[in-house]
Amino acid sequence: PHSINNKIYLYEAKSRYMILSTLGRSLARKHRHGVVVLLFRLLNGPNYIYVRSYRFNLSEVLKELKSKGLNIGGKDKVFSIMIKDPNYLEHNLSLTLETLRTKLGI
Repeated sequence: PHSINNKIYLYEAKSRYMILSTLGRSLARKHRHGVVVLLFRLLNGPNYIYVRSYRFNLSEVLKELKSKGLNIGGKDKVFSIMIKDPNYLEHNLSLTLETLRTKLGI
């Protein structure tokens, strides 16, 4: 993983199979004290940013990103963003990381 700040852990993965949730849950169990951000590239499909935390409530982060027009859905401890246009991937990832830091104070 790429540790952003001892609380946010960034992973990247690609697969032709939709293993996003399974992989994300497994990684989050390894980092229970923080937040896992998984950049997932579905081969021949859209990209996803998957965020899960067992420690932090992510509902305010989800609400803030939704207000910015992202294609996002989730719950208190998890959300994912679907990105159909790869040109927006880096921008959406930066926006997600910045919103996590701001809203969670980490």
